[in-house]
Amino acid sequence: SYYHFFRYHGQIGANLLLGGVDCRGGHLYDIGPYGDMDKVPFLAMGSGNLAAMGILENGYKSDLNMESAKLLVHDAIFAGIMNDLGSGHNIDLCVITQSGVDYIRPYQKFEHTGKR
Repeated sequence: SYYHFFRYHGQIGANLLLGGVDCRGGHLYDIGPYGDMDKVPFLAMGSGNLAAMGILENGYKSDLNMESAKLLVHDAIFAGIMNDLGSGHNIDLCVITQSGVDYIRPYQKFEHTGKR
């Protein structure tokens, strides 16, 4: 809305995560608010990103099978949720492969976010 632009003096920043698959395999890019871009093997963004990145850095391997990769992503999102009050309550996954896109909603739903 106009109020939103006025409030922030026309400045709205966004970090983007761009991923996809082509004939050479999967690709993931981190696009920063100033236009900078990095090709990355994995990335966590948002208020729970520090906890999530710790899990990803510890568990990532380039040859993970699909189920291990889903579990790693689950654990990273779970760490973000449990270590940040601003994170949500559900874990949703979107798996992009050469054969298509699979949305898994919810992958896990939490009844109470405060319990560890």
